[in-house]
Amino acid sequence: MMPETQIPGFWILTAAIVGLIVVGWFSFRTRRFISKRDRYVLLALRALAVVLIGLVAWNPSVEENYPDRDAFQVALLADLSASMHLADTGDGDSRLSTVEEMLVVDSDESLAGRLVGRYDFVQRGFSDGLIPGKLSTFKLKSGVTAIGDALDELLENRSTGTTRLGGVVLFSDGISLEGQSVFEVAKLYRSAGVPVTVVGVGEPSAGKDLKIEFSKTPKQAVFGEAFELRALVSNEFAFEVENEILLLDGDEILDSQPLVIDGESEKEIRFTAVPSRQGLHLLRVKFKTRQAGDLNPNTDVDYSAVTVAEPETMKVLYLSARMSQEYRFLKRVVEDDPSLSFRAIIKLGPGKFFRGGFEVDEIESEKPEFPQDLDTLLQYSVLLIDASAFDELKESVSLGIKDFLMRRGGGLIVIGSLGKVPEQLLSTLPIRAMDTFYGKSRQTLEAQQEPAFQKLAGGVLFSAPSPFLEEQMRIPFSTRLSKGARPVLQARSSSLPIVAAQAYGAGRVVHMGSDQSWRWKMDSDRGGEQYRLYWQHLLAWLGTGGKPRLEVPLEGTLQDLSEPLDLNILARNNEYELSDSATVRAVLTGPDGTSTPEKLLMPDSREPGEYRGSVGLSLPGEYRMRYSVEYEGGEQIDRSVFFAGAYIGAENSDLRFRASELKDLARITGGTYYHYTEVDAIEELSLSKNIPMLQRYHYWTRHFLFILLFLGIFGYEWFYRRKIGLK
Repeated sequence: MMPETQIPGFWILTAAIVGLIVVGWFSFRTRRFISKRDRYVLLALRALAVVLIGLVAWNPSVEENYPDRDAFQVALLADLSASMHLADTGDGDSRLSTVEEMLVVDSDESLAGRLVGRYDFVQRGFSDGLIPGKLSTFKLKSGVTAIGDALDELLENRSTGTTRLGGVVLFSDGISLEGQSVFEVAKLYRSAGVPVTVVGVGEPSAGKDLKIEFSKTPKQAVFGEAFELRALVSNEFAFEVENEILLLDGDEILDSQPLVIDGESEKEIRFTAVPSRQGLHLLRVKFKTRQAGDLNPNTDVDYSAVTVAEPETMKVLYLSARMSQEYRFLKRVVEDDPSLSFRAIIKLGPGKFFRGGFEVDEIESEKPEFPQDLDTLLQYSVLLIDASAFDELKESVSLGIKDFLMRRGGGLIVIGSLGKVPEQLLSTLPIRAMDTFYGKSRQTLEAQQEPAFQKLAGGVLFSAPSPFLEEQMRIPFSTRLSKGARPVLQARSSSLPIVAAQAYGAGRVVHMGSDQSWRWKMDSDRGGEQYRLYWQHLLAWLGTGGKPRLEVPLEGTLQDLSEPLDLNILARNNEYELSDSATVRAVLTGPDGTSTPEKLLMPDSREPGEYRGSVGLSLPGEYRMRYSVEYEGGEQIDRSVFFAGAYIGAENSDLRFRASELKDLARITGGTYYHYTEVDAIEELSLSKNIPMLQRYHYWTRHFLFILLFLGIFGYEWFYRRKIGLK
C-alpha cells in the first residue's frame, strides 16, 4: 500500500490525532445533556469520520503488476492427431470437438473467449510435428503424435522471432508415440523460463468395445435356397448387453436376431438367409443400435462375400393375355429339359386365367391372376412376357421388371410390338424402333453364334436348312438397335434383325417381334431340333445373368479416416466393353445419416472405363456410397456399396487417456495442469517471469464503497444528532 499526496504524513497523522482529541472533548461536554448510549454512538461516528478524512488526505493505493499484452504472446497448442477422434468427453463429443469449443474466441463461455482480452493468443495445431501457420480449422491430421517435437519446434521458432513467447497452453490427450521425449523438452522449457499450462482432454477410462464379426460363411450359395451364417459377438463391458443384430444385403434385411450377452464374454449368433438374386453378394452383419460407451464403432459391422449361383433347375415364368401356338409348343420343349422349370399365367378372358406348371404350395391365391408384386417376379430366373400382358399387369409390377433385371440379374424375353410395352421399360429393350414387311416367300433366318449360342457352334441351328419365317406373312424386324445390342436372328437376304439381345444392368434382355418360331417344329424333325436348341439355350443364356458392369474397389473395405477416400469405379457398357463416355455421380452417406452433395466423377484418360474422385471422411462407422452411372442412350445403373471408416494405425491401437504424462509436463515447466472439465475455473495463466510488466494503482478513496461509506457516516451522524435534539 502506497500513499499519493502532497501533504507530509506527519502532518496528516498530527491532524488526525488532534481531530480525535476534539471529538473526545465534545463528547465529554455533552455528558450532562444526552444519555450515555447516545454519547458513545456519536463519539464512534465522529471518530470514524476523522479517520476517513485522514485517509482522504493520505490517498492510499494498491499497486498491481500485470503483463504487457502487446509485448508477448501465449501459444494455444491443439492436438490434431488421429487419437483425438475418440468420443469420450461431455455428451459423447469427440476430444477434438471439446478442444474446439474451448478455443472459440468470440464466446464468453469458452476459455479463449474469457481470456483473450488479457493475453495475445496465437492458435497452433500439431500432430507428428507443428503444423505451419495459424490454426484455422479443427480437422484431424495424419501422422503419429509427437508432442515433444511440436513443443521443441514452437520454442525454437519463438526464440528466434520478434515476439516473445510468454507461455503455452497445451490441449492434448497425452498420447505421444514418436519423436523427442516430452520430459526432455519440458526441461528445455523450464530452462527458458516458459511454463506450459496443460489441459488434459479425455477420460481416465477409454471405454470398452462391443464387437461383431463373421465366424462362418459359405463361399457359395444357390438362389432361392436357404443357407446359414454365423457371427461372433464379443462383449468387453463388465455388464450384460442387450441389442439386435441385423444381417443385410445392401438395403435388404435378410435376417435379424435378438442379442443378450453377459459381460466380458463371447456369443455366437446364427442367421438364415435366402438370396434374392444370383451373382456376388457382399453381406453385412451389424448391431441395430450403437452401445453406449462403445468407443470403437468400426467393429460394429463386418462383411463377407458370398457367390450365389442359379439353381440347377431354373424357373421360367410365361405371361400372356392370349393363348398362342408358341406357348403350346414352347411348353413341351421346356418340359423336356430337366434344367428348366416352366410356369405360365395366361389370361383367357375377363376374369378367366389359365395357370400351368405350378406346384400346390406355390399358389398364393385361389383366384388366378397375374403377379401382384415384384417379390413374385424375383423368384424366377427368366420372364417370358407376351406384349399383350403389359396392359393387364399392375403398373408397379411392370416398372418392377427393371428391378428384376438390376437386382435379380434375371433374363427377360419380350414378344410382340413395341407399342404395347410401357414407355418406362422401352430403355431396357435391345431395339429402339421396328417395322414390318410382307414376305411373299419363305424367309430364311440366320442365327448368330454370339451372344446367346456360342456354345453351339457347328450345331444344326447354324447349318442348312436354316430356321425360317413362313411365306405370305407380315414379318416384324428392327429398324434401329440400341447401342450395345446384337442380333440373335436375322433375315439372311436382308440382314434385318428379327430377334435382338442386350445386357441391361445385371440381367439380359431379348426382344422377339414374332411368335412364329413354333412353325420350325411343324416343318420337319430337323426344324423341331432347331426349335428345341433355340429355346433351351436362349433361356439358359438369359437365366445365367450377366457379368457385373460396375466394379467398385471400395465395397466392403475398411478405410482410414485420416486419408482422402478414393471413389474410383470401373464402368462397362452393355457390350461389356470399358466405357469412357458415361456420366458417373456419387453421393456419400455417413454414419450419422448426413449425405454429401452429389459429386461428379471424372474419367481417367490413362485407364479406359475408370472414373475417379475423392472425398474426405470424418466419423468412424459404416458408410454408404451410392453410384449413379448413366450411359449414352439413356441406360442408367444405380448401385450402392457399403464400407467402414476408422482411424487406422499405431495411433489408435491404444486410446487410453495419459493424464500422468501431462501432469508431469506441467509440473516440470512450472505450469499448471487442468482437466478439461475444470477450464471454467481458469482466471489467469502461468507466464514467464521474463515478460515485460506494467503497473497500475487502485486508490482506496476512489472506490465506490469508500465514497458510499464516507457519505453514509457523515449523513448518519447528522441524522442522529437531530434525532436526539442536538443541532
